[in-house]
Amino acid sequence: MAYNTGDPNHFLFLYTRLPDYFLQCIRHLLDTCPAGSRAWVVHYESDQDAPYEHVFQDNRISFIGKSSFQPAMMETIRPDLIYVAGWGDPVYKSITAAWKKKLPVVMGLDNPWLGSPRQWMAALLAPLLIKPYCTHLWVTGPPQYTFGRRLGFSKKQLISGLYCADTKDIIPSTLPAEAPEILYTGRMVGYKRPDWLLKAFTEILNLDPALGHWRLTLVGQGPLKQELEANFGKVPAISFIPFLQPAAVKQRYAGASIFCLPSHHEHWGVVVQEAAAAGLPLLLSDTVAAGVTFLENGRNGYQFKSPSYEDFREKLHQLMKTSTAQRIAMGDFSRQLSARITHDSWAAALKSVFVDKHT
Repeated sequence: MAYNTGDPNHFLFLYTRLPDYFLQCIRHLLDTCPAGSRAWVVHYESDQDAPYEHVFQDNRISFIGKSSFQPAMMETIRPDLIYVAGWGDPVYKSITAAWKKKLPVVMGLDNPWLGSPRQWMAALLAPLLIKPYCTHLWVTGPPQYTFGRRLGFSKKQLISGLYCADTKDIIPSTLPAEAPEILYTGRMVGYKRPDWLLKAFTEILNLDPALGHWRLTLVGQGPLKQELEANFGKVPAISFIPFLQPAAVKQRYAGASIFCLPSHHEHWGVVVQEAAAAGLPLLLSDTVAAGVTFLENGRNGYQFKSPSYEDFREKLHQLMKTSTAQRIAMGDFSRQLSARITHDSWAAALKSVFVDKHT
């Protein structure tokens, strides 16, 4: 292994659809490694609902489309560590199985432990289905850590903080008092429930005319968008914005007053950390796993019971009625919580497996 020798480190990332925030983490990782360190990123094609454009140039990072990747390339890359995004891809599994005895292979896990029959089956079959393909699991937070333990991984084989938002250029919210805005950023798909947010917002404005100065902005693309625009697009207080690249999304936080993610189930939610870093109060369902790390219910926003639309609407109404001073206090605490995962902690977590391999 090259770790602690002063020699360059070679990292191979076997990824699915590649978001910008993960690339920024890799970039910072290389900044913390010896000169000459490099990363190779094998990835799927872009998602049409989230067509990220990776505009930065970094000659330390090489990108390889999965369709172009050949196992023979491994001898050229000669990795010191492999990261693989889950256990679902048979090509990736064949690579990690072949290299697992030679070097650390870290598998990402963002599924929270729910105790479902399928998860209990995965726990039972983990020695056959998961453990042959990795030496460590990298989990996003506490609910995923529990799942990792259920899968039979020891505490030494588990590291945390898999997802880290790129918060360095986020423009802090000014929490405007005259035209406060609720912001949703995400795909327009059923499980994220943007329809709940639109319905609740319009009902609240009808029930409480004193809140008529509030606005709602939804940023993103997806299969529900056309229907949602047809049903709510004529409401003057509601705006729909197409998918934005990460730099543009960061600017949107500056004019917002509340961030809302009402998902029916959300394995994590990197946007939650972004919104917290911008100093926004948060409204999240109790299935948004990032809320475990970045939301303290009542202090920097509210959590609602996922099955209950009434609870969601009540909590949204409650946040909209808070004073600007209260929202500023909530936002300040959000900003503090957003620092629980950083690029430094991300890089240190990944490199810790080198140490573990030698102890």
